[in-house]
Amino acid sequence: MAEITTTQSFSDGDTVTAAKLNNIVANASVGGEIITNRSELTTIDGAADFVLGYDTSATDLRKIKPDNLIGAGSVTTTKVADSAITTAKIADDAITTGKIAAGAVGTSDIADSAVTSAKADSTSIALLGAAQEYTRTHNFNATTLVEGTSIAWDLSQNQVAKVTLAGNRTLSNPTNAVDGAVYILVVKQDATGSRTLSFSSDYKFAGGTAPTITTTASKADVLTFICEGTSLIGVASQNFL
Repeated sequence: MAEITTTQSFSDGDTVTAAKLNNIVANASVGGEIITNRSELTTIDGAADFVLGYDTSATDLRKIKPDNLIGAGSVTTTKVADSAITTAKIADDAITTGKIAAGAVGTSDIADSAVTSAKADSTSIALLGAAQEYTRTHNFNATTLVEGTSIAWDLSQNQVAKVTLAGNRTLSNPTNAVDGAVYILVVKQDATGSRTLSFSSDYKFAGGTAPTITTTASKADVLTFICEGTSLIGVASQNFL
C-alpha cells in the first residue's frame, strides 16, 4: 500500500487547508485505500457521499480546491429523508417569505386548523370573531339580475344588485337568505318607463303594504332589506337619477 506523500504533518484537531494539501500526490492512501486514478475519487470505500473535489487540469492532487469538496447542487431534496427536517432543527426566523418560492405553499400543504387567529397578523388580515378597524374600502361588487317576467334573486351571489325593468315584472322570493344580513336592490325603469314591479310573499314592508315603484322613464328606486329568518324586511327610497 502506498503511503501519503506530503511535506505537511497533521495532528488531532489540526485544520486542513489548501496549503497543507499542496504536496499530496495522486498515488496516495486515503482511509486505507489506494487512489490510482481520478475515477476513484467519488467511490472511496464505496461511500457515495464521500466526494473529493479536484482541479481537472492537474495530473495529481496538488491542486485540490476547498470549494470543490462539495459540488454545486450536491445536496438535493431527494437526498434528504422524509421528515428529517423538523421545526426543532430550524432556527427562529430562519424561514422568511423571501426564501419561499411564489406558489410553493398551497392550500393542500396546510393542515386543517393549522392557521389560527393567533398566528395571523391582525393588522393586515381580516379575522372572523375579532373587532377590527379597516383602513381601506370594503364593499360588495354590484351585480345585475336577469330581467324577465319573474326576476330571481340569489342572495348568496348578489348582495348588492340592480335590475332594469323592460316590462311589468314580479320579484320572486329570494334564495339563500342569511338571517341578519343586509341586501340592497336598485330597481330602474327603462327608457320607456311605466313598468310595474310586484313582490312575492317573502318581502315584507311597513304596514304590510308593498311600495309602488317610481314609473318615470330612467328613474330608479333603492330597496334595502334586512333578513329576519326567511323573510326580507324592507324599505324603499324612491325617484333617484
